[in-house]
Amino acid sequence: MKGLLIWNILSSEEVKETKEILIREGKRNAPYIQKALTLLKYGKLPTLLKLVVIEGSRITSRLLETLLSPITKWPKDKGVSKTIGLIRRISPNTDKPVFLLINLMEVHEPYKLVIFQERYHDRIRQGYIDADFWRKKYGEFSLYLARKLEELLKLIEIMLDDPVIIITSDHGQLLGEHGYFGHGRFLYDELLFIPLYIKGIEVRVKPGNWISLKDLYYVILEQEEPVVIDNEYVVAETFQCTRKEHGENVTVPCHKIAVYYKDYKGIFNVDEWKWEEWKAYNGEREVPEEAKEEMMKIVLKHLKKGLMMRKARELGKRLKAKKGASS
Repeated sequence: MKGLLIWNILSSEEVKETKEILIREGKRNAPYIQKALTLLKYGKLPTLLKLVVIEGSRITSRLLETLLSPITKWPKDKGVSKTIGLIRRISPNTDKPVFLLINLMEVHEPYKLVIFQERYHDRIRQGYIDADFWRKKYGEFSLYLARKLEELLKLIEIMLDDPVIIITSDHGQLLGEHGYFGHGRFLYDELLFIPLYIKGIEVRVKPGNWISLKDLYYVILEQEEPVVIDNEYVVAETFQCTRKEHGENVTVPCHKIAVYYKDYKGIFNVDEWKWEEWKAYNGEREVPEEAKEEMMKIVLKHLKKGLMMRKARELGKRLKAKKGASS
């Protein structure tokens, strides 16, 4: 709490004004002494003194992070070892089906021990990122999780007879691609193309077709094998977008749909009612017009389905309210 209070010494107006001065003078990423001289040039001694206090707290936090990281094993181990320990103590009733969902965060940022979370996320949003460090730690943490997953899977296969095992992710991670880090609100392939491993049940995907996470619902519940997935297309949708303003990542309302159809991808901006991007995965320079027409039909079908679902939810709420009023 003390760290957060120190961080809040500067008012929002002072923060905005300081950023504008440093950007205007080209000193936003300059050494601290140059930033200090720039602020003094503009008569901002009170702001500079507050920044000195904040920087002192940063040095303290870095020292604590260095000392505590080897003891806590965090952030390399964000809970996978504890999870394995908990599963070792489970005695499942083999007469009934067992459904086990495990969410592992090891490969997610942060990649170093963070004492003051709020300030850490502020600095990421402002673009203060060591790209080489992120890439190095992402690979290191991925290998660590892979070793732990191997241990976890062996344990589960001992506990249960012929288990169905599915390993996947909710999103990917940007490590500098497109000028961004993390996952934000984007429709980039680096975030939408995720690993999928299935063991214990036969799944067939028709050549040239796509797989969506929504298909896992049917994979899990299907009683007959093989499970056949025949998606000629899949869609991804966002109602927010991340973009850069004055060097900072900001999230703004927007509505975009990514369509993956056969060997092609298109991103449609619903707000502006236009296609923003086309991409071919088969080496073609351009997406054929007939493919574009089919993808437009997919967008319209998806929007119509979403509208019908929203109307159904609204009707359900009204009926529920009416029923409650009458009772």
